[in-house]
Amino acid sequence: MDLIFHRPGFVGIPFSTRVEENNQICGVPRFEWKKSVSRDSFRIVAAHDQNIDLTNDASINVNGEKLRWNQPMTITESKATQAFVNISVNGYEPYERVINLLNKIPTIKLHRAERAQNWAIELINGETAEMVLRSKYLSEDTYESPIEGYSPENGILKYSNSGVFKQRVIGFLIAVATFLVVCICVAAYDYLDNHNFTWQLDWPPLKIEKIGAYNDYTGAYEKPSDVKSETIEDRSGQNSSESEMSLSKAIAYLDNATGIWHRDSLKKYGLENLFDKLNTYDVDSVLQRFTDLDESTQFNKISNAFKLNRDKIIDNKDKSYKGPYSNDLKITVDSYIKKLNKQIIETPEPHSDGVVSKAAKNAQAASKSNSGSKEQVSKAAKGSSSSKQKSRGNTLDDNG
Repeated sequence: MDLIFHRPGFVGIPFSTRVEENNQICGVPRFEWKKSVSRDSFRIVAAHDQNIDLTNDASINVNGEKLRWNQPMTITESKATQAFVNISVNGYEPYERVINLLNKIPTIKLHRAERAQNWAIELINGETAEMVLRSKYLSEDTYESPIEGYSPENGILKYSNSGVFKQRVIGFLIAVATFLVVCICVAAYDYLDNHNFTWQLDWPPLKIEKIGAYNDYTGAYEKPSDVKSETIEDRSGQNSSESEMSLSKAIAYLDNATGIWHRDSLKKYGLENLFDKLNTYDVDSVLQRFTDLDESTQFNKISNAFKLNRDKIIDNKDKSYKGPYSNDLKITVDSYIKKLNKQIIETPEPHSDGVVSKAAKNAQAASKSNSGSKEQVSKAAKGSSSSKQKSRGNTLDDNG
């Protein structure tokens, strides 16, 4: 009896045996299977673009034997587990690997090989120069310019106007994008600076509240409703109430029980500029730019102190109002007012020759006249008291 043993992917093995009776047991020897390998078992593509199929252009060698079309080769099972495969394609790096042909052969990706091209390029002075370009990424088309912004003319690379225009367009787009990013950042900063954000166990979880802000152009403290008003009456009324609430919170902080103003706390209400003006004794700015804070008792105290001592502070003869009031970014209202109301003691300065100035002499004369008048008043008071005692004594004698 002639038999053929088959195994998927292997060459069939013929076998002959003699059968003489039913249920006869036939011995089968150990076969040496041979793997059938064809070019169809391989798929070769370009690594930079897997849509480029290189299988038809590839030269494939397995264990040193070239694999041809429609001519499968056989290899023993033991050698197929560690088959040395060599693949080469023109313009690509060679592929050499040990592959187990018993398993499914994965897709093989070939990387482009470095190639060289000779080009002539136009120099800035109009002359030409020869150059050799070497790269894996050079195009196979020798009529295509390998350099951005250059086009080949009669075998010479020349800078094209399209390249200049393209660069200018790209530069313009980059400038526009940069401008938009800056505008967005400024708008975001302004929004964050003029709003309070509070997390809450309610909806929405993030409560956003607009606060007042100092306007550098008008020089006044603006309420949130002064920034922009809605055309819808309900929304307008809501914004107005929110702005009044924000201003009332600012005034409530100014009149806090401690009587201390911290710059960080004032910044929450858009009043960090008020702190800076107070810290530098800027009288006119405080009196003119923060009129919306007149409802604050503490602010009115400072405002009145500024009005009473304006000339003295501006003259600043003894340098008491030079430099910042506070270096720890806080102002104690009572201490600040006390410093504003401090009396300035002027001492006369002698001339360079040691003679007292005329103003000093006048001040000394006035002082003497005042002391003399005081002595006269004192003597008159003493005479009056003695006359009263004499009259009282006479009265007693008469009664006696």
